[in-house]
Amino acid sequence: MTRGKWLALLLGLGGVSLIASPSFTGAGEMTGALLALVSALGLAVGSVVVKRAGNREQLLTLTTWQLILGGLPLLAASLVWEQGASLSWTREFTALLLFLAVVGTAISTAAWYKLIQSGDIGRLSMFFFLVPVYGMSQGIRGAGATFS
Repeated sequence: MTRGKWLALLLGLGGVSLIASPSFTGAGEMTGALLALVSALGLAVGSVVVKRAGNREQLLTLTTWQLILGGLPLLAASLVWEQGASLSWTREFTALLLFLAVVGTAISTAAWYKLIQSGDIGRLSMFFFLVPVYGMSQGIRGAGATFS
């Protein structure tokens, strides 16, 4: 790690801490912040594992198993906490679910892993700091379209 990377890491961590700080005011509100922290830790560990694996031929297999093993605890949790929740399997819902699962998750995860294997994880990870900016810009643009 160079001095510039440490500085970028500290600035990014400081920015994320400022954004998340209102979540640390109460015990119930802290759950979301902790889940975000655990998911970031999972992404970091997964990225390092993929970078060290270095086997480009088995990238799709690795991605598939990662998504299956990561989804099993979520399935178990939903069976426990989502009892009695109704779900309407309409054509639109099914199409959106498939799009999110395939394009938004499987393909984007495989693409991320391919980038990790051929690039610098530190430099690539800096793009994650653009996610809140992009999300906010899309939210503002969507809200403007709704209210005008």
